[in-house]
Formats: sequence, structure tokens, C-alpha cells
Amino acid sequence: MKIKLKTFKVIGLLLVLLCIANVGCDPPKEAVIDSTTGLTPQQNQMLQLCLGVGYRGEGGYADLEYSTTSLFDPDQLSKFTEVVMAPRYDGRIAEGRSISDYANSLSVSVSVSGKYELFSGSASASFNQSSMTNNNNSFFTLLDVIGYYRLDIDAKKAPLKPAVKNDIEHMAPDQLIATYGTHYIQSAYVGARVAFNTYIDRSRFTNESDFEASVTAAYGSSVSGKASVGSTNKEYIEEFSKNSTVQVFGGDPSLAEAIEENGNKNGGYDNWRKTLKDHMTLADYGVAGLRPISELASTPARQEALDDAIQKYLKEHGLPGPTPQIMKNSTVILRSSDGRCVSRPIFWSFVGQQCYNPKMYSEDKIGDFRVTGYFSFTNSSDPLMSNNNVNIMFKEKEL
Repeated sequence: MKIKLKTFKVIGLLLVLLCIANVGCDPPKEAVIDSTTGLTPQQNQMLQLCLGVGYRGEGGYADLEYSTTSLFDPDQLSKFTEVVMAPRYDGRIAEGRSISDYANSLSVSVSVSGKYELFSGSASASFNQSSMTNNNNSFFTLLDVIGYYRLDIDAKKAPLKPAVKNDIEHMAPDQLIATYGTHYIQSAYVGARVAFNTYIDRSRFTNESDFEASVTAAYGSSVSGKASVGSTNKEYIEEFSKNSTVQVFGGDPSLAEAIEENGNKNGGYDNWRKTLKDHMTLADYGVAGLRPISELASTPARQEALDDAIQKYLKEHGLPGPTPQIMKNSTVILRSSDGRCVSRPIFWSFVGQQCYNPKMYSEDKIGDFRVTGYFSFTNSSDPLMSNNNVNIMFKEKEL
């Protein structure tokens, strides 16, 4: 059990002077250290919750709702855990010119290889379907991370639970993923986090150099109450604020909910910050903090088999692709959201007429009938993008 401490003499002297000035100042209470684990009760609780647990990579970013179960022997885990007393306070931004680029930006932040299509759950929870499939949108999440300390596990030395070890070596890959998830948490910051999610339409707001500063200003004006607008474009700030959603992890639950609904109204953010030490959670991953569960297999062949299964699983549970560009004179297929064709013939008396709300795809041979669309354009040869009005005539042909 290793603990790294960073001492700050100036801060210590300041605390002493404050106590001298205040007759009623009690000495600070020292946390009780467990003689077995070498951890405080709070650190031990966070160790069990946040570190060495399986994680569903298709879920949300650094959200314990998507953790599964502890993979390592709980009686041995603390011996191979390092507590790093290195506070972290930052407001980094994940961004992308498409929803997949955005999700990849979240992955890169934890040094996870781009071959894994992670965190589709974060995108789905943060942005609506129409915004995710609009080719013109850029997506942003400002992560306001308050980390009090970091927990790191030496996964190469820490023993797995016997049943988990057996499953990793012998269970069918799909069943293993369903049971334990695709990844596990190797490094975790403990504290709290606010995620400010927003997007903007680049066809309407064209100065992309203003985007990051405007996102930061929008977060400050609507959530933390700490940003000054300065020379940042106010129109961009208003757009980012209008398109935003807020998620809060850690802190008093009722105050967290108040921030999600009302931002810093009535001092909500400041009041929430005061409660963090009593309501800690997974604030963020450390560097290389989320690792594929395949790394825990003992042989290269098994690692490769599990890795292939993980990539396939995450691809199948990934994000929707951008709306395809449909060119002039294109032939397209219309199908319903449940995968069937737009309609079936009335003369099928045993079925009856069935009509659905279709979506447009540039695919061939879906269902029993093919619907060919002829597009009527006026004075334009540009690709048909979203939000355009177009006249369509239909002709059904049996396949």
C-alpha cells in the first residue's frame, strides 16, 4: 500500500495563523486509518466502488451506473493499490465535428485506443437524436472535474477473484462481456464532476475559432457563475446555452439536481461544492484509467479473441451514423423505423394495409418491395441535406 503526499508549507502556515486568530478553532480531526488496508474508511469505500470493477464501455463516461462487479480479490486489492494525494481541478473539453468524433475525443482523454467505439451512452444521454444525425453539428462536453485524490491499481500483480479468472479464461466471449462488461477501471479520481453538454450548427455559426471559448463562457454564465464574457461572441454563448444539458456526479443529490435544472440560481453551484467531501464518487479516469478486460487474459490468443469480441460488441452498440447525403437523381429505399417497408398492398387481405412512418436510406432491397424516389430540384445541384424540402414521387416494384 503506497500513499504519496504533497505538502504545502504555505497553506499549513496559513491554517496555523487562522487558528491563532480564532480562539475557538479546534485542531483538525485526523481520519482513522485501517491497520489492515492502510486506508481511511472513505478511501476504502471508494476503492471498493471505483477501482478494479468491470465497466460497460458502451455506457456513459465515468459513470458508476455502468460498472458491473469487482474483478479482483477484495482481501488483496488494497495491497496493490496506490493512493495519490494529488488534487485535480480542471475544465477540459471533449469535442467533435461529428458525434463519433466527439465520442472518440472522450476515449482519447483516458488514453483508450481508437479501435474501441466507447461511450455511446454519454452521447445518447447528452444529445437528442436529431442533433446527433445532423451533419452540420459540432458537439462539446465541458468536464468540470473536482478530484481530491487518485486511486491506481497494479492490475498485473493484483490477484483476480478465482471465479472471475476462470471466466476470463474459459467463458464464451459474448457471455463474458454480458457478465462483466467490456473494460475495467484501473485508475480513478475520487471527487465530483459536472458535465456541460452542448452543440452548435456550423452552417449557421461559422467562426469555429470562437467555439471553445464560447462553450466555457456558456458554462460559466449558466452553471458555475464564474465566467466573464469578455470579447467572446455573445450570440455563440446564447446558442450553446440554449442547446445545453447538464449532468452532475457526486455532491448532495438534491443540490446536484438543482444544478441540472437551474444552474447556479440561488447559489446552487456554490452550495453544491460545499457538500462534495461528504458525497464523493468517481470524478474521472486517471491516465489509461479504463482498460479492456481482454488484457486480463493469460495468453495472447485468448486476449486477441476477447479483443475481437469487444470491438464487435461496441460497434453493434455504437452511435448512429450521420444522415447520408442523397444526391440529385439518387435511387433510395424508404423503410420504417422497425425495418419494414413503407407499405404493403391492400389486396393482401390476410394482412391488410399497413403504413409506417418511413426513414430515408441509400440501401438496396429492403423488405418485399423497393420504393424508388425521384427528386424534384429547383435551380440547384447541391446534395440534399437535412432540413430541405423536396418533392418525391413513388413507384413500387416487386423484388
